[in-house]
This record gives sequence, structure tokens and C-alpha cells, in this order.
Amino acid sequence: MDDLLRPGSDIEPQIAADSMVELYSSSLRHVLDGTTNWSRPEDEFPGNFCYRLFYSMFYIVRQLAAEDEEGQGKLAEFLDCLRKMPTTTHENTGIACRWQYLPTISYGHIDSNRGMFYPSTLFERPRTNSMPSDIMLTTASREQQRTEDLNFNAFLARLTRLSGLNGAETLDFSCWGHQALVTALEEEVNSRSKEFHTQRAVWDANIPFAAQWIKTCGRVLFESDRKFDWRADGGRLWTGKNGFSRERWKFWRKRFRDISTFTQSSQEAKYICRKMAGLMEDIEGADTS
Repeated sequence: MDDLLRPGSDIEPQIAADSMVELYSSSLRHVLDGTTNWSRPEDEFPGNFCYRLFYSMFYIVRQLAAEDEEGQGKLAEFLDCLRKMPTTTHENTGIACRWQYLPTISYGHIDSNRGMFYPSTLFERPRTNSMPSDIMLTTASREQQRTEDLNFNAFLARLTRLSGLNGAETLDFSCWGHQALVTALEEEVNSRSKEFHTQRAVWDANIPFAAQWIKTCGRVLFESDRKFDWRADGGRLWTGKNGFSRERWKFWRKRFRDISTFTQSSQEAKYICRKMAGLMEDIEGADTS
């Protein structure tokens, strides 16, 4: 992982994936054959190996800036390559590791009390627009945690972009993008309520997450018709159908445009919203379907 992500590294994601599978295979062989030497770092239970791999990876990606196309892109391609590796099977026992199931994330397997993350083959709806900062034990400031959450969302958007290019369903995290857009754009308080005066802070907190998804994989979201089996699919302002649709895309674009003109919006939020509305128009204009 260090060699892959080192600036200027010529290590290809496929080579890194090959090496990772070989490390796992070696660990599995030693344990099942009874030849494990616990003094060797590479000899450990296969489950621990997978845990450390994915915990480390999602720790690392939170430190890679959302704008770091090279670093985040390499890590996303590494996961894509790993997913495509043949199933690793022990010849005597038949125990197998199906790599195509590993690069998925389950909210149900995050222990918020201990900051532990468990890789899972499950796929569940995110509860918020960003990864909880207690995925790892941290003393970072709230602003730093928000930055790390944004980095993580950018990575999931890059994985989703890959899924749109090669049909890798296990890399499709568009439900996170859906939630980010819903949270930022489908709620609005009454102008006569007390919450109206705190709307600026809400938009400042949520607009960057929605914008990150549009910037990184807007084309994939525009073309998606994915539906979600959730009771509460949208915010109060959306009365249309569940999931992604062209109608909802246009609604989100209009909301970006509207928020860019509201007096209670900060200058930063207005700027981001204008850019996103323009980008969404460009994506629509390039549609040939």
C-alpha cells in the first residue's frame, strides 16, 4: 500500500492487488497446513489479515485529499483490481476467499463505541451524508473530521464512477451520493421558523458533500435509475418517485441554482452551488440518449 501510494510511484494497482492476494494465500496456507510461525508478521489468521487490510485502507483514504485524483484514483483502481482477482481456495480444505465481495462497506458493521470497522459482504443504507468520524479513534478537531469525511465521500464517489464504467456492482456506493444530495437539497425550513436563521450553517455543512458527488461521478448519477428500498427516500421538498431519475436530477440542479441566490446562503455556498448547477447543465447537454 505504501509503495502504491508513494508520490511518483510506478507501482501499478494490478501489481499491488497481485501481491496482496499472494500475501493472503501464504497466510491461509500456513495456518491450515500447521506451518504457521507466529514470529513472522506475514503469518496470521486470514480473517485478521483481511481486517487489517481494509481497516488500514479506509484509514488511509480519509487522509487522502478529496482533490487528490492520483492517490485516491490509485486506491480505487487497486480495489477494483482486487475485486476481479480469482477466488483464493485452499486445495485441501476448500476454504475460499471470494475477493469480489470484499470491497463493500456495511454501516451495520461499525462499532461506534470502540471505533472498530468490520469488512462485510453486506450492503446497507448510510444513516447520514458522511462516514462517521468514529470509524477510527481520533483526536482530530471537528473541522478535521469533516475534512476526513469529505475525503471518504470522494473516495466512494470514485469507486462508484468505476462501477459505472465497468459494471462492478460491489463498487457502487451511489446510495451515499443519493443521501448527500437529499440531505443538502431536499430540506428547507419555513422562513418564519427559528431554524431559518441557522440555515446558512446547515448548507455550509452539507453542500460540499453533495457537490463532491456531482464533481466526481455526476455522469454516473445522471444516468442511474437505481431505486432504494427505504421508507423515507427523500426530503420534504421532493414529492416524486423513489431513487435516481432524470426528474430528480433536474430538481437537484434547480435547488443548487436557487440556493445560490438565497440571501441566507454564505458566499462560499453560493459559489459552490452556481458551479454545480452549471456542471449539471453541462452533463445534461452532453447526453445523447
